[in-house]
Amino acid sequence: MKIKVILIIFCSFYCTHNVMAQAYNELVQDIGNNNLEIKANNQLTEAENYLLRTGLNPVDPQVEYGYYPGTIPEIGTKKTLDITQSFEFPTSYKYRKKAAVNRSEINDYTNQNYRQQVLLEFSLNYVEIIYLNKIGKEIETRMQRAREYLNAFELRLEKGDAIVLDVNKAKLQVIDLKNQLRLNRSQQNRHLEVLKQMNNNVEVIISDTVYPYLRLDDYETIRMEFLEMHPILKRSVAESTFATNQTRLNKSTWWPDLLIGYGSETILDESFRGVTLGISVPLWQDKNTIKYAKAYEEFTQYQQKSIENRMVSGLYQKYIEASALKANLNDYESGLNDLNSIELLDKSLQLGQITFIQYLVEISYFYTIWDDWLLLEKEYYQMLARLYAYKL
Repeated sequence: MKIKVILIIFCSFYCTHNVMAQAYNELVQDIGNNNLEIKANNQLTEAENYLLRTGLNPVDPQVEYGYYPGTIPEIGTKKTLDITQSFEFPTSYKYRKKAAVNRSEINDYTNQNYRQQVLLEFSLNYVEIIYLNKIGKEIETRMQRAREYLNAFELRLEKGDAIVLDVNKAKLQVIDLKNQLRLNRSQQNRHLEVLKQMNNNVEVIISDTVYPYLRLDDYETIRMEFLEMHPILKRSVAESTFATNQTRLNKSTWWPDLLIGYGSETILDESFRGVTLGISVPLWQDKNTIKYAKAYEEFTQYQQKSIENRMVSGLYQKYIEASALKANLNDYESGLNDLNSIELLDKSLQLGQITFIQYLVEISYFYTIWDDWLLLEKEYYQMLARLYAYKL
């Protein structure tokens, strides 16, 4: 029977987490679709990518027609027609298109990173609201207990079984808890307004008291996912590839450009028609472009490794901090679960073993510990949000 009860509790806890995670994932999807900053950045990226697709083909052909009336009627009018088309060396178009694809990838990864930053801001606010919901319910429970004691002491005061000081202390506790609850509601509304603005003024309702993240994975699993998924790391790879293709493109420009044309000239009854061929020999104009491209390519290779090292180090620091917060959280949970401080205090007060003043001092200490635990829990889940931001 005990095993069945434990199993039911576990299934209930697991299903609750799944429901909360689903609600959170749906909100992430909504923000990603509705947020105006994300939409604007998407459009800017799309526009820049369209621009990158221009200039990849040969230049437009040129057509020239000449009409030259002569001053001597016997000579008549001279007419000319010239059609020319210039081409770069074929490999130039190949590497120019590859470089454009790389630039487009860089833009896409930059846009993806921007989107993740917006969604991370949402996630941090979401966790903050869950925390405020939890502490709000705790304050409501404390207020109910305080009002019960206030009513009890007022009745005892009427019977002459209590002193005014106890009643006044109970009243002050109720007032203090009312103020805490009012401040809590104000903070909830402030964060909900932030999410509403992020959601393009669509109302966001969050009444949950369960955080959406289930566990902290082992570091190696996180690191491998991070290296594979983070858009900044992908962008640095694309930048290095772009630099390589740019070097190849600059090398190809040292091959001569080709010029093919057709021309005709008519004077009197005589017509001259033929094909024109030409080349453009690169001697001075792009003298240092290859040196620059090689130096820039080497720079991007060093930069790629530097970015990876720096970001993996930052990831590890977040993981260490999350692990420490998790260990502290486990200690708090273990200690709080083993203690029945409020029940013991209530019983001691009812039996007259402690005064109401002593009760307030002791329960305030317990409330402080409980609040520290709730704050630590929030910090832990916000750290998880930062740690797993690359999945957003």
